[in-house]
Amino acid sequence: MDPDADEGEAYVEQDWRKFPFHELSSNPVLEKWALNQRSRLKDKVEEAKPENLSIDSRLDPREKQLAKRLDPIKALNKEWHKITAQRFVICVNMLGKDVADYLTLLSIPIQNSDWMDFDCMKWLRRARYDQAETLQVLPTNFPPENFSEPVYHWKRGKTPCCYLLRRPQVKMSIHWTAVKALVKPKDIHDQVRIIQALFYCGMDSECFNTVVSKCILENAWRKVSGWHTLDLILDFVFLALLAANSASMIYFKQGPPEWLFWPTILFIARAAMNTVVMFVSHWVELGCMDGFYAVMTKWNIAMLLVEVTNAINLGNMFIWGKHTIKPDMTCDPMDHDKGNGTHPGTQECPLVLHPVKFALAVGLKWIHFIFELMNTKGLGHSVLPAFKAVTGTDALAFMVFLMIIVFGTVQTYWALPIREHLPKDGRSVFALVFMKVFRLELLGDFDISELEGEDPVLKGNWSGDHLSGHIEEAKESELFHDAVMIIVLFASVVVTVLSMNVAIGVVSTAYSNNKANSNQLYCHFQSGYAFKLLLRSAALHTISPTLHSLIFEGAFLRSIYHKLYFKIYEDDDRLKEKDPDDGYLIGFDERWFMDSKDLDENFELLQETIAQNRQKLDNIENSLGESQQSSPAVRLRAKTKRRK
Repeated sequence: MDPDADEGEAYVEQDWRKFPFHELSSNPVLEKWALNQRSRLKDKVEEAKPENLSIDSRLDPREKQLAKRLDPIKALNKEWHKITAQRFVICVNMLGKDVADYLTLLSIPIQNSDWMDFDCMKWLRRARYDQAETLQVLPTNFPPENFSEPVYHWKRGKTPCCYLLRRPQVKMSIHWTAVKALVKPKDIHDQVRIIQALFYCGMDSECFNTVVSKCILENAWRKVSGWHTLDLILDFVFLALLAANSASMIYFKQGPPEWLFWPTILFIARAAMNTVVMFVSHWVELGCMDGFYAVMTKWNIAMLLVEVTNAINLGNMFIWGKHTIKPDMTCDPMDHDKGNGTHPGTQECPLVLHPVKFALAVGLKWIHFIFELMNTKGLGHSVLPAFKAVTGTDALAFMVFLMIIVFGTVQTYWALPIREHLPKDGRSVFALVFMKVFRLELLGDFDISELEGEDPVLKGNWSGDHLSGHIEEAKESELFHDAVMIIVLFASVVVTVLSMNVAIGVVSTAYSNNKANSNQLYCHFQSGYAFKLLLRSAALHTISPTLHSLIFEGAFLRSIYHKLYFKIYEDDDRLKEKDPDDGYLIGFDERWFMDSKDLDENFELLQETIAQNRQKLDNIENSLGESQQSSPAVRLRAKTKRRK
């Protein structure tokens, strides 16, 4: 026995509580084990491909042809049934960005041309076309026991009643897979780890451009989509409450009424509770070390800062601050008397005393709400490529470069001792200098006299009570004009024209690349949010399985439904247990299901295959020609012609 294989199997048998998720990538033994698993699975998939089967329809009887087709698929099904959640997590983590090759091996295409000879596969003709953006998953057994009878009942997608919502008919692709433990795991803890492994593959791994991984995510999102909708509704209500607080201050010059004050308090408590729930769910489900690594992601840290900042700012204004908001208190926005050490001041409303805190809380909550909306298909596929283009490595590097130039220009301009740039109480000199340079370089908005610190000249004369005059341009500064002109010429040409156009080109190129990979970006973003929501469910299941069943699985309503169902259909055959299905037949729209980049790669691969086959045919033709020329009959004819 291979010792590496034994150690790999030992990891497979471990419970999730003892599973060292954060140590997988540093274990060379598991890497070798994962590569062996992929190699063995690849061999089984290659054996099951119709083009690799040695079938002669003229010589082999029909029963032998069928056996040659079905035996490799049955062997592949057995190999797929061995893939547990632990095996999958190990392989996905060890293969890293090459995981897409492994995930492709978890399903095989069912081509119409390969199976139309059998009566039970006539449904393929009906399933060839369906509505765009359709995903059909049919639990069944494949290959069937009887090929002479129709056993599959394929249903097309439902057409919406409204004509505007109708989608065009497209050609569908059909795949078969038997990895039931991955597509629809029975254990919530397995599902959490499977989604976590796919999410950790990264945005550039293309792991969600495969059939099985997309079905895994669809099933997981179906479980948490209701909670996502609830979060969206609650966050929108929170924003509406904050807007109502502002309206009460601005239009009625008073604090929020009772009916508005207490719901706002509850939503502030919810913002603080979300942070606690995130930490507790990671710690309960993943353990201390794995939970810490899972929390310390850019997305979690950003959302954590948003929720904590909102809870602190709003809590300080509504609950525990020196001046807290009280129902129906006086909030006159025109009264800015904050008071000092000796004078208490007449304004006590925090909405007027601390407007920046309140505005910051509202802005951060809107950012959080917008990111939650990115999990919807319409916004996610369109906006996420643009968001990644702006926040990508190339764009951020160029933005840093531009800001370095801006700060260099700020210091250069600040070195000129212009009168209005000199220190003065109540004025931020650096902010004034920075905004002038910012407008000059990034917006192209500047005035030479303003940069020189010279004001326009007002000239006129009085005629009784009437003043007649005009405004003349400011005088040219003898001391600073040359320096300012040099700065303006450099900034307007190098930054405003050249650098800004280059920045636009960098972002445009990045957006084009990301748009071609929009499915992977959207699914990766959605998997991160699904992972967070599934963690709540799994943590509650660990703490109280009964409470989890009531809240997340609707056990109470389901029990009532089953009682009614059994009373109505007590002797119905539909209540008899069916034989367990081996796997799933999956129908999908490939242009929606996968990225255009992958379709282009498949097309290039097909072109290469055609070119290779053409070369092989040419070689065969040449060899046949040479063999015919060297045959005795050809030589005898040639001798006869020469004698004549």
